Amino acid sequence: MDVLVLGATGSLGRSVSAELGQRGHRVRAASRRVRPTTEGQPSWVRVDLSTGAGLGRAVEGVDAAIDAANVRSARRAALDAVLVDGTRRVLEACQAAGGIHYVGISIVGIDQVPYAYYRAKLRQERVIESGPAPWSLLRATQFHDLIDQLFRAAARLPVLALPTAVRIQPVDVADVARRLADAAERPAGGRLPEVGGPRVQTLGELAEEWTRARRLSKRVVRLPLPGRIGGPLTAGALCTPDNAVDGRSFKQWLAAGPR
Repeated sequence: MDVLVLGATGSLGRSVSAELGQRGHRVRAASRRVRPTTEGQPSWVRVDLSTGAGLGRAVEGVDAAIDAANVRSARRAALDAVLVDGTRRVLEACQAAGGIHYVGISIVGIDQVPYAYYRAKLRQERVIESGPAPWSLLRATQFHDLIDQLFRAAARLPVLALPTAVRIQPVDVADVARRLADAAERPAGGRLPEVGGPRVQTLGELAEEWTRARRLSKRVVRLPLPGRIGGPLTAGALCTPDNAVDGRSFKQWLAAGPR
């Protein structure tokens, strides 16, 4: 099977490409920044979702397209250019190429937390659901490496000031990549069962695990997070305990070594 992976340079895109390759599929990796194509590795194509440049060539001859593209900016215009308008372009290109199966990724609980990025992901979900191409959509919880990035940023201060009561369920990106690869191998399934990490924990508990693993003596300090965002996050809106995978916990991921 030939599979296009959009956003192939990101954490999820790399993991999905590796998973597909291990299964014997031919991977076409797409990104704005392409890498040299070497034997036994994905073939690379340059695609800019904000303009649609390269999309027509990218979808030619593939059986499925896994969209792992993401945006770093918090500005609505930048988010919509890729996640909303860009996704619409991908779906249209998939349909024009013969009804290619589109596989998308979203986040558990985003309809309960009024956060700008989550609102953009909700707009993206609506585009997928109303789009012209056959589709599958997986919601997942936060990746281990995202939590690690959060703690690294917080560690720039003398103490780790965090909303410690927030409840999350971090998941190994490889577990999500396997679910996306499974979806690509099957007919379009619409909304798929959610996937979350093996344990629901507070951000404070995860921070303590992180400081021990990183051998840092920084004290973890509770940062209040009131209001419409803090309430749902503390209540576990981003968790899906009934859909926990038997995969690596955050503590086990940290023990695997520095990144």
